[in-house]
Amino acid sequence: MINKSQSVLYIYDELINNKEIRLEDIINKYNISIRTFRRYISEINIFLANNYKNQSVEYDYIKKVYYLK
Repeated sequence: MINKSQSVLYIYDELINNKEIRLEDIINKYNISIRTFRRYISEINIFLANNYKNQSVEYDYIKKVYYLK
């Protein structure tokens, strides 16, 4: 079973490797809610703001993916 830390680290790892994240893929892979997924993205953004001022997780409304900017 995957815990919260592993899920957040997986998402972060995908993002820093220039991969796009689809909400549906993550919620299905880790059996989490949309609300939980959004909280994970928020936590990653807080980490980035505190450590890497020029980076953030953004959402592309056309492609419907999250990516690291």
